[in-house]
Amino acid sequence: MTDLILTEQADRILTVRIHRPDRKNALTHAMYTGLGDALEQAENDPEIRCVLITGSNDCFTAGNDLGEFAAGLPGAFEDTPVGRF
Repeated sequence: MTDLILTEQADRILTVRIHRPDRKNALTHAMYTGLGDALEQAENDPEIRCVLITGSNDCFTAGNDLGEFAAGLPGAFEDTPVGRF
């Protein structure tokens, strides 16, 4: 998982933190992969009852990283990290 998506499990809650504050948490394909991995972890772990997705202190997310997404998706939408998420 990318270090831009941090996870912590406590009290049956999986907290997923988007951690790219220098770019207002703009999402990249690698970050979507990390988010998808976290949700898959939650789905497969019976101890996790809730997922909390949050951002940094001053920003949840600005949306997609436009520079990366302007280059296009790496394949059919359903097969991309964005489509998986």
